[in-house]
Amino acid sequence: MEAIARKPVKSEDEPEGLSPCPFCKFMIPDTRLECPSCKNNIPFCIASGKHMLIKEWSCCPSCRMPANYSELKRVLESEPVCPMCEQNVSPMSITLASDPEGEFKALTALMKESGPSDGNEEGEDEEEDDV
Repeated sequence: MEAIARKPVKSEDEPEGLSPCPFCKFMIPDTRLECPSCKNNIPFCIASGKHMLIKEWSCCPSCRMPANYSELKRVLESEPVCPMCEQNVSPMSITLASDPEGEFKALTALMKESGPSDGNEEGEDEEEDDV
């Protein structure tokens, strides 16, 4: 009885898949959202949480948030509701982007514009003078 109870359970996790960084094409784990090679933040898929792939680029027709085509189709086939905006979305309405590079560049430009501030927002200097 003791030999069975103390026998270690062998459960190995499957290794995480690798896919290319959309910026520099360096192979990184699917769930990594920052590339260790080029140090860029990578947009994530709203359906899976994995980083976006240029060859799979699509988006929700309602909220226009990016999603990897196959992942979003899989999610919508089980329940036709966008995981981000919670609007009803038909799986048949999802298409691959006609210009994935252009959409990727537009999104990364938007991410840079709305990124963290440098800490010098208006009004901060005035508060420091009053202290």
